[in-house]
Amino acid sequence: MYLKRLDLHGFKTFARPTALEFGPGLTAIVGPNGSGKSNLVDAVRWALGEQSLRLVRGRRTEDVIFAGGPGRPPAGLAEVALTFDNSDGRLPLPHSEVQVVRRAFRSGENEYWLNRQRTRWREIALLLAEAGLRSDGYAIVGQGLVDQILSLRPEERRVLFEEAAGIRPQQLALAEAQEKLAAAQENLTRLMALLAEIQPRLDLLAQQAARARERETLLAEQASLLRAWYAHRHAQCQARLAAAAAEVQATTRALAAAQQTVGALMAERQALQRDLAAVREALDRIEAERRRLTPEMADAQRTVAVLQERVQRLAERADWLMQQQAVAEAALARLQPALAAAEQQAAEARARVAAVEAQQAQQAAQIARWQEAVRAARAEVRAGEERALALARRLATLEGQMAELAARQTARGQQLSDLEAALAECQTQTAALSDRLADLATQVDQLERERQAQAEEGTRLTAALAEARQALERLDREILEAQRHAQTLQTRLEVLAASQESSAGYYPGVRAVLEGARQGRLHGIIGPVATLLQVPPDLDLAIEVALGGHLQDIVVERWADAEQAIAFLKRQNAGRATFLPLDTLRARPGRLPALPAGVLGRASDLVTVAPDLRVVVEHLLGQVVVVTDLVVARQVLDRLGGGWQIVTVEGDLVRASGAVTGGSRPVR
Repeated sequence: MYLKRLDLHGFKTFARPTALEFGPGLTAIVGPNGSGKSNLVDAVRWALGEQSLRLVRGRRTEDVIFAGGPGRPPAGLAEVALTFDNSDGRLPLPHSEVQVVRRAFRSGENEYWLNRQRTRWREIALLLAEAGLRSDGYAIVGQGLVDQILSLRPEERRVLFEEAAGIRPQQLALAEAQEKLAAAQENLTRLMALLAEIQPRLDLLAQQAARARERETLLAEQASLLRAWYAHRHAQCQARLAAAAAEVQATTRALAAAQQTVGALMAERQALQRDLAAVREALDRIEAERRRLTPEMADAQRTVAVLQERVQRLAERADWLMQQQAVAEAALARLQPALAAAEQQAAEARARVAAVEAQQAQQAAQIARWQEAVRAARAEVRAGEERALALARRLATLEGQMAELAARQTARGQQLSDLEAALAECQTQTAALSDRLADLATQVDQLERERQAQAEEGTRLTAALAEARQALERLDREILEAQRHAQTLQTRLEVLAASQESSAGYYPGVRAVLEGARQGRLHGIIGPVATLLQVPPDLDLAIEVALGGHLQDIVVERWADAEQAIAFLKRQNAGRATFLPLDTLRARPGRLPALPAGVLGRASDLVTVAPDLRVVVEHLLGQVVVVTDLVVARQVLDRLGGGWQIVTVEGDLVRASGAVTGGSRPVR
């Protein structure tokens, strides 16, 4: 069996999907610093199920996900897939190729897949342990691990041989089973004690339950009777409401009929009003025509008067001319006897006669003209009289029409008065119906208030029933107290099962001590230094470099606890560990001289720890100075005495001897 393929996507610096093919034999990966060689090793360790992010150079799950770069957004997840050649059947699976996939999301969630099927981390860890591929085993040999193995004693090397021989998974499974069995036995003991404590209360609870059941029966009977009573009252109210509704409907129909009659009368009234308006409009037109003809009639009468006056003058002139003619004839008769006697005056007389004749002819022509003018004037007078007569006849016709319209208007007014009287009577009936409808509405409201009062009474009784049920539920809760205790015990079991994985990532000796403390075989174990300190995020790398291997030092309460733990490691051949007893540990505090800007202070003053563990911090970090960069470190080096160390925020370490350790910051 060998690693056949490695696929990375979004893991640390591998933003794009990257695939590496491996064949049988040895494969070397070379490249300059910062090219990602260490990230490949971290990817393999992480995919094998490593739970300690510090061992893959991270603090949070987000640190193993690509954080983005120039022109590239941050990745949403990190995925590493390991494909193993299983043609030799070393892994107990019926497949020639086995693929293990691990995914991590920015929410902190992790997924594990085995041959494209989602599974749990524990199942993958047990499967890989069968082939010696545990993340905390020796399948991945890191820097310094070979020297550590060569320096082990024969008893300590036995763990390595057991790991290589494949016995270690069975031993771990046996230890896990024994631990679960011990935990189950302890939980069983506690459960028996709890049952013994609860047993005396069961009789009392049984009596209370019997009374509660009897109360429930009585309450159910009461509820049944109340439902029957309320059903009876509801039926009565419904009958009264139905009668009121029928009366309201009858009244509504009568009101609708009255309103229909009123509507018909109103329509007839509107028709009469339209006819009256038409008559008034005709009268207005006749009056306008009369007013228009009155000036014409007055003009005709004036014309007739003028013509009559002219006729009278012409008649007087004709009479005067006739008188002149008679005078002339009389004068001619008087001259006729003198014609004979006045021969000598004949020529003169003839001339005068001729002149008189000519004058008579002119007068005759003038009379003829006057007579023609008289005849024309008389014809014009007759025409004016005829026009006046026609106007008089037309005026009489109009006056007759006006009289007829006045009579019709009088009749329509009488009809309109009758309609108004009928309308007033209908309005009176409508008002009476409205009053009756209001009375019925008042009765309906009264019935509704009675129904609401009954509903409120039912609500009050329902609330009382609910209160009784709540009391019964309180009694039931007391009866179920034992079940809740059982659930509490189950929760404790789950917490214990989750805490079994908390020691992943430590040295074998440290892990063995922590497991022994959890099992109760060791006492006075406070915990590793890494779990006791609270470090600001910007100083995490500096404190990690300053502590180095001391991160896994175990703090114990007394010297005797450290001796007991060391003896335990020797008996179990579980490795080595460093212990810090609080009763014998001595701090190494140092006073800082005046230092330039850029010095953040002593490392022991920059971290937070419980007051009783302050001596541990002073012992490990009391003579460590934290600065911003190497330039400040160089200035501080000459001012500090022996025993001091300087660490930068970026993780560069300067020792009192002048040695400097540093380099590129790990890619996260």
